[in-house]
Amino acid sequence: MARNTEYLGLYLPEESEFYNVEKDQNENFEKIDRKIKELDTFEKKTGYNLDKTDDYNLDNTNLLGTAKALKALYDDLTQKIRSLDLCPYKVGDVYVTTNTANPADLWSGTSWTKLEGRFLKATNSGEAPKTMGGSNAKTLSVANLPSHNHSIWIGENGYHTHVQDAHAHTQPAHTHPLRGDRERFPYGGNGKDVQNVEGNHNAVAGTSYPAGGENTGVAQPGIYGNGNHTHNASIGYNGSGSAFDVTPAYYAVNMWIRIG
Repeated sequence: MARNTEYLGLYLPEESEFYNVEKDQNENFEKIDRKIKELDTFEKKTGYNLDKTDDYNLDNTNLLGTAKALKALYDDLTQKIRSLDLCPYKVGDVYVTTNTANPADLWSGTSWTKLEGRFLKATNSGEAPKTMGGSNAKTLSVANLPSHNHSIWIGENGYHTHVQDAHAHTQPAHTHPLRGDRERFPYGGNGKDVQNVEGNHNAVAGTSYPAGGENTGVAQPGIYGNGNHTHNASIGYNGSGSAFDVTPAYYAVNMWIRIG
């Protein structure tokens, strides 16, 4: 069974169909000719004479989108990309890297806060995430010190001796007054009778012969050493109480927490 083409409507007979070749071909040529004339009279437009539109949603190849239409298209596409959330990190996740780029530049539509000067610590039971604490330096108090004592030793540093220079003693010449019985002192030189203790006068009084002036000779007596004693001692304060670094060994990285 014969058929016609969709666009030009040309007659196409079946192979086994008998048809008037001249008549059918002439009709087909006429249809082609009419279509060519329609095309020749159609106003061809380019980018210079296309009509402009701010609506990028119009399905019309004879319209040219303006800059406003392109901006609207960009905003809509950006919003659709953000809604897809292609970032593998969810809000509240921490991104750890040695790269310096802001993750917002890697995953469009996300926002981040950089964490600085902090170590990550696993929470204890009941401890809320994002809790901050700790410090890089500590100052010890007495309560932080272990129980201990101090030993002190003081040497025997007081034992000593005294040295006395060699010297001599001289006794000056002198006499002693005498009083006694005449029988005992028959040679009392300038004696005269005096009453003795018994009340009689059978006694003499005078002076002895000169005496003294002797030298004792050199003497250097030894002086025993002495002076062992004890000392009361106390231990003074030491230290300045300065804080010291308690930072453990580390490997520096960049950390970001996603906030949006």
